[in-house]
Amino acid sequence: MIARTPACVMLLIAMLFSSLKSWNMYILDFAFDRLGASGSRIDHPILITECVRNPVYSRSKMAELLFETYRVPAVAFGVDAAVSYKYNQQRGICGKDGLAICPGFNTTHVIPTKVGNLRDAIGQ
Repeated sequence: MIARTPACVMLLIAMLFSSLKSWNMYILDFAFDRLGASGSRIDHPILITECVRNPVYSRSKMAELLFETYRVPAVAFGVDAAVSYKYNQQRGICGKDGLAICPGFNTTHVIPTKVGNLRDAIGQ
């Protein structure tokens, strides 16, 4: 016997995920509201961390949403493990050579650094 998903559940899923832009708007509206930014304009630059090799399409859509909907002055994107490693390196916790490890539920990313530079480590 094959289990069937009720049509109303499928319709709800289709409505929720039909537009990536509107789904992200709900999440961002909630986050900005919690941070106390309740207007239609956010007057602070935004830093978004992302996983390694996030598609450029996703990044450009998020930037478009932030610029057009919330009129943010600037957006910066960074790999979460690399940003964390660089921060801890500046505080003297990490050395110039090392590994930034980002464990996740489905994947784990290991990012090498050499002499404090991610690009040099990747090339070698």
